[in-house]
Amino acid sequence: MTPVTQPNRRAVVLFVLAALLVLAAAGSVFYFFFWQPAVQNSTSPISGPRSETITLKFFSPTASKTVSRTFRLPEHLSFSEQIRTILEKMVEKTSDPAVTLWPATLRFRNAFLRKNGLLILDLEQGVTYNHASAASEWRTVRSLAATLLANYSDVSQVKFLINGTEADTLSGHVALAWPFGNQDLEP
Repeated sequence: MTPVTQPNRRAVVLFVLAALLVLAAAGSVFYFFFWQPAVQNSTSPISGPRSETITLKFFSPTASKTVSRTFRLPEHLSFSEQIRTILEKMVEKTSDPAVTLWPATLRFRNAFLRKNGLLILDLEQGVTYNHASAASEWRTVRSLAATLLANYSDVSQVKFLINGTEADTLSGHVALAWPFGNQDLEP
């Protein structure tokens, strides 16, 4: 066994310092460019809903008009509970045919609001099975996104997940690869 000489010791120290420098640089790149912590189950979104009265937006089958319904949001709900309540109200049956476009299997799992205004809405798998046409699927996506964008000033885009993972579509018609903003919801 040979003893570690002074030049070998210096090479080891330089190698360890170089490795630490590379790791610090990689960590900085990840932190500043990729990591965006989600605000999960906070007591409210950054500034809460625009009003205690929530406006639900439904698009008629002819897409020539928007049907709106309002309700009062209960107080002291977490952000996730607010979104769950809104979706439950959207699924409720009414006598208006434009408002009964919703699949009964629409179930909410969770919602995350990122600092950049991206609302990630996680739905259960059952929502994907009840769309017979591209039009009905588009009305569902459009109505959900329009309702959330209209009621929360801190939400600038809505991204849909199915069972916690990205899905291509709800049921084969409307692409869900990118988030929806107000400009994407025009007829």
